[in-house]
Amino acid sequence: MTNKLYYLDSFAVDFEATVLKCEKITNSNLYELVLDQTLFYPEGGGQPCDRGNINGIAVTDVKDRDNEIIHYVAVPMETGSRVKGKIDFDHRLDMMQQHTGEHIISGLINKKFGFDNVGFHIGSDFVTLDFNGVLSEKDLENIENAANTAIYENQPITAQIYSHNEIGSIEYRSKKEITGDIRIVRVGNCDTCACCGTHLPSTGSVGIIKLINSQNHKGGTRVFMLAGKRALNDYKIKNGIILSLSAKTSSKPYDTEKAIDKILDDLNGLRLSENTLKSKLIGYKIKEITQGTEKICIFEESMSPVDLRKFCTDLCEKVKYALVLSGDDENGYKYAFGCAEGNIKDLGKKLNSELNGKGGGSDKLIQGTLTSKANEIKKFMDKI
Repeated sequence: MTNKLYYLDSFAVDFEATVLKCEKITNSNLYELVLDQTLFYPEGGGQPCDRGNINGIAVTDVKDRDNEIIHYVAVPMETGSRVKGKIDFDHRLDMMQQHTGEHIISGLINKKFGFDNVGFHIGSDFVTLDFNGVLSEKDLENIENAANTAIYENQPITAQIYSHNEIGSIEYRSKKEITGDIRIVRVGNCDTCACCGTHLPSTGSVGIIKLINSQNHKGGTRVFMLAGKRALNDYKIKNGIILSLSAKTSSKPYDTEKAIDKILDDLNGLRLSENTLKSKLIGYKIKEITQGTEKICIFEESMSPVDLRKFCTDLCEKVKYALVLSGDDENGYKYAFGCAEGNIKDLGKKLNSELNGKGGGSDKLIQGTLTSKANEIKKFMDKI
């Protein structure tokens, strides 16, 4: 059994220990290292393991196997030797801020709504918390405010191990039935929970909690959370974006949304005008074509698939076969290929086969892309 120093002092960084065993993993370049004591927290309960090194050798993973903490290293260490370990405290602090933040949010939601946390994961970018009940945007806003109030109050956080007999009278949260000794973590007046993770000494050390998003999940609610330095970094990035948009739109930071809405309205107006002009232009071009023309191949600039389809469909009222394309020889062409009568599908397959194309559609009109040159496309139409 390994002495778990991370429970004695979660802010400790360095430690010394004796190697109990070190065994090579079959078909691997790694070794399983067991010490008599360690500061390395193993992966568990939704919290990733600690990072760091032992005698300067990186610890790649840490697991708990029957109360033995297994350190995975790439270099063997002699049984009985003394070693020095050092954890990455920045990573440890991040894990503790996220995990303690989870306790605060989950405890407050359980107290107010009676919902249980049924899933918890600390990812590299954000933390997810899954609850077995539906929470509205307003509910989560109120919970976030209460959570940060608990941080400002700097409420104490304690952990204590109880025997199975002692725990009977204590009300606590737990995701599963526990037998044997139980470690109970109390987070101020926010939460009392069975937990094996590392935590901060008080809520104030969390710094800040920000709920950045939520979504429906398996009949309940998945909440996305940031705490501590992650929340601060998120604010810095988003504040930088707002200031950049503020400068680009010549508006005050708090007026940026209105300024962008106005730009989008103006853009939509321009698109409507552009579509009207395109329709008129297409109409003028079609008027110049003689009714009953056998075939036509037209190259246009900057036409969307929707515009190509409309142009081709309108052309087929006067032309037997119409091919309309937009693009260039370097990047390829989008196309619409239609016919006034009969079935265009066989010709469409031939078009795609001979001109390195992809596409499909109906009996009267197919659309897709071609990667051949303009002169090759024209030659194909000449052969029809």
